[in-house]
Amino acid sequence: MIMLLRLVCITCFWLLIVDGVHGKIVFSSSRPRLAFKDPSGSNIFLMNSDGSDLTRLTHDGGIESYPAWSPDGHHIAYERAFRGWDIWVMNADGTDRQNLTSHVPADARDPLWDYTPSWHPDGDRIAFHRFIWETEETHIYVISIDDGHIKKFIANAFTPRFSPDGKWIGFLSNNNQLWVANADGTNPRQLSDEEDVELGGWSPDSRQILYRQLGGPLDPQILFILTVDPVFDDKQAVPNKEIRMPIRFTDPTFGADGKSILFSGHGGGKRWHIYRMYLEDERVIQLTFGEFIDYYPHEWKIPLPVSPRGKVPLLWGEIKEK
Repeated sequence: MIMLLRLVCITCFWLLIVDGVHGKIVFSSSRPRLAFKDPSGSNIFLMNSDGSDLTRLTHDGGIESYPAWSPDGHHIAYERAFRGWDIWVMNADGTDRQNLTSHVPADARDPLWDYTPSWHPDGDRIAFHRFIWETEETHIYVISIDDGHIKKFIANAFTPRFSPDGKWIGFLSNNNQLWVANADGTNPRQLSDEEDVELGGWSPDSRQILYRQLGGPLDPQILFILTVDPVFDDKQAVPNKEIRMPIRFTDPTFGADGKSILFSGHGGGKRWHIYRMYLEDERVIQLTFGEFIDYYPHEWKIPLPVSPRGKVPLLWGEIKEK
């Protein structure tokens, strides 16, 4: 009886940890530091999945945006503008910030501008796109975290997105069309014939990908969810779900649970806030508030370890063995 109570208590504790503290969201914001008025540029912020416990992670000035969690949740990659744009990485608490793609400009303007980092699920490399001023070309590159080696990956493309299972990489062609390729860059396939789209992100199970059609403030605000067929053929994919969004929006991405969408929505005037939409009933919850511009949300959730049978938490399974 005592052992049974122990098991119940431990199980409840696990549920409280995983479901109560759902995860963490990083995002970029124009909001100033709480203690000092510093409205210039944008910085990286961290909050709980319900919008609580807001914490500023960067204080470097300039523009810092596009934060992306590492697969293990220990690091955050982001883009930073300071005499050009580079890809940076820091610890999840904002410490140990490092420039991964530092350039030494020959003049006041950096000849290479790097944007939109995306971690490979192995955590050993990051894809990003680079704009080359001399030729006005944009290509996707990959940098090794261990040795800093950078190689050209996909030509005439931008906004890379590795799938969570490591099999695919989504990206946009230079005319803003949605493509996907093998994770090594081979076998590229055009997913849709629409032009001027914004690539959102992959679902946690790597089966779906988000995008939206770019347009003006009076155009329909529609989010497209497309199921990616693992067997490539000559047919273009057709979105299996279209959601008419209640407000102007940008930066859509799946929540860590795969059951919701995070996005930046227009709050009137110059305000943009972070919202969560639940896919089951399209219910929308506002997560950030204030006279600020909040954008590029990305959520990470603590994974729940499982026993070898894949049905119960690891801790539960270990106790049952004793």
